[in-house]
Formats: sequence, structure tokens, C-alpha cells
Amino acid sequence: MNRTILITFSYWMLAVVIIAVILLSLGYPFALGMLMGSLFLPGTFLVKYLLPKVLDEDGKKKIANTIFLFTAVAVMEFLLIVSVHIWISDHPYPSIAGVLVNPMFVAVVITLLCLGDWYLSKYLSSILPEDKTITFISDRHKVSILPSEILYVESNDREVAVYATENRIYRNKTGISQWENILGDDFIRIHRSYVVNRELIASIDKEYVYIGESQLPISRKYYKSVLAEEQHNL
Repeated sequence: MNRTILITFSYWMLAVVIIAVILLSLGYPFALGMLMGSLFLPGTFLVKYLLPKVLDEDGKKKIANTIFLFTAVAVMEFLLIVSVHIWISDHPYPSIAGVLVNPMFVAVVITLLCLGDWYLSKYLSSILPEDKTITFISDRHKVSILPSEILYVESNDREVAVYATENRIYRNKTGISQWENILGDDFIRIHRSYVVNRELIASIDKEYVYIGESQLPISRKYYKSVLAEEQHNL
């Protein structure tokens, strides 16, 4: 187990312990508090992996799907918490701390857990370069590759293509926004469908970014920020 996985696992365990301590102040035994804390993890992981895909949508669809995602997660967490209370109680209508079924509390906890995980991932990628190898599934095969070998990532509907050195192309189901988070600050978004390796950008004009022999479209939404960052790095 590399250090990134170990530290990330420790983060999630600490998060559960903190929730258990909060519930301890509400009269829950510590063991039961740990169980309740662990029930927040399924909803957190759903938001973590689905929200980037939702945010890739346009306009009203993005807003509607974001509301739907958080509503679905809140309902799922409510059902989990109530079901576990019924399971561990001899009474058909067990006493549940109001805060546990408060949608705002659930939303705040899940948001904080996701933000903590995001900042931790950013921090680890900067201090543990030896752990930066990216592993994913392409055509049912496990692929491990260094970010420096990736030229760019292209999104095509529900699939992305990862273009790497030596004319390698890998197909993957992970959303492009998730790839943007995985690849970190060494890559930059130039279009709704493209994330590119900063170091390999040969030139930029108002319509295209050039990487090797590839000519990739740049959208107006990203043009100014990409140009500003590249000029800053000159």
C-alpha cells in the first residue's frame, strides 16, 4: 500500500471518529457513534464521484441534476440512518437524534468531507511525487501511467480517450472533470471536452492549442485563463 492510499484511508477513519465524537456529546455510545459516522461515507462517495460529471452539464440541466443528486443522497442517508436505528432497537419507533435526520446537517457533513478529501488529494500530489502513478481500467485491462506521459484527455459523450506518448490511446469511463482532478495542476482545461498537459503546449491561438502534431480546439470560456497562465509561465 503506497503512502497516498494509507494517508487517504487514515483521513476517512479520522472523519468517522470526529462524527462519532460529535454524536457522543448527544448521548450516543462511542461504538454506535462510529457506526453512524460510517453511514455518511456512502453518500459522500456518491457526491465525490458523481458531482464532477453533473457539473460538466450545461445551464439549467447542471442546476437540476445537482439538486437531484443532493436530494437523492439526503434521502439515501435518511433511510440508512433510520434503518440502522430500527435494526439496533427493540422499539419499532426508535429515538433518533434530530440532527442526524436534518438535511442541512447531512449536507454540511458531506460537503466538508468532500472538500477535505479534495484538499488532501491536492496536498499529497505536491509532496509525494513518487506516488503520482495513475492507475485506471481501459478495455478491461489495468493501466498504470505517469501523468508526464499523458498528452491530453478528450471526452466523447460517456467515454474519454487518454492520449499518451508513443501513440498510445486508452479508453476509460471516468468523467473528464474527474480526470481534471486526478491529474492536478500540471494539466489545464481548455475546452468542455479537453484537458491538456501544460508542459507539452507548443503554442496557442484564438481557436486552437497545439500539442505535438495535435491541434485541439480552445473555447472562449477558457481562452483568457489559459493564455494568462501560459504567459505567466514564460
